[in-house]
Amino acid sequence: MSILTFETKMAYLAAFIDAEGWVCCHLAPRSNKLRRQIGFTNTNKPLFDRVVSFAAEAGLQFTVGKPRPNNNRHAPRYNATLTGGRTAYERFNALVPIQHPEKRARLDMIIERYLTLDHAKLKRAQAWRESMSHERQVEIAAIARNARHGRCHGGHSRSIEQREDGF
Repeated sequence: MSILTFETKMAYLAAFIDAEGWVCCHLAPRSNKLRRQIGFTNTNKPLFDRVVSFAAEAGLQFTVGKPRPNNNRHAPRYNATLTGGRTAYERFNALVPIQHPEKRARLDMIIERYLTLDHAKLKRAQAWRESMSHERQVEIAAIARNARHGRCHGGHSRSIEQREDGF
C-alpha cells in the first residue's frame, strides 16, 4: 500500500465532493435563515470512511448521518456534512481544491457572505454607537471597565428601577 501525501488526500477529497458531493447556500424556507452546507454521499462504506478520515486529518470535521434505509433495489447511502461554521468553511476553502465550476462558485459565495455579514454587523454597531448620546457612551464604557475589574453595578448608587432613561 502506498503512502499518500497530504496534498493527494486533499485532492482526493476534492474529487469526491466534485463528483458525489454538494456545496449549497440558500435561504431555509421556514426560518428564512441562510443555510450553508458542504457534504457528500456514497454507497461504499469503506471508501466513505476513508474519505471522512482524510478530512479529519486536515482538521475538517464531518457529521456522518445514518445510512438511508436499504431496499431491494439500491444499496444504503452514507452521508457526511461539514460542521464547524465559518472557520470550517474557510479551512475547507484553503485546503480542498474543488474544481467543479458551480460548486467552486457556491463555495466562494459562502465565504463572501460570511465576510459581508461581518461587515454588516460592524456597520450596525457603529451606527448604534453614533446614535447614543456622549453621556450614555461614557456610562457604558465605565460599566464595561468595572465589569473587567470584577465590580458589579459600575459604582452607581441608584437601582435600575430609579433610572430615568430606562437603561
